[in-house]
Amino acid sequence: MTAETEAEKNIAAKIQAGLNAQSISVADTSGGCGAMYSIQVVSEEFKGMSIVKQHQLVTKLLKEQIAEWHGFQLVTKAP
Repeated sequence: MTAETEAEKNIAAKIQAGLNAQSISVADTSGGCGAMYSIQVVSEEFKGMSIVKQHQLVTKLLKEQIAEWHGFQLVTKAP
């Protein structure tokens, strides 16, 4: 897991709890104000899923946080 700030760690923890991911990277790309994030997730649970379904799974986990953000970049894949 790659996350430095408390907000990044909270996002990563929420993803980890819902997906048991092998790899999670969360970075605040807004200069520290928490308005935009870059998120990368690698999870076994993504096997056989389309990219759209993978993204829907992650955005469902982060629904409350996403409502407070200006935007985010999401990259998902199976190992």
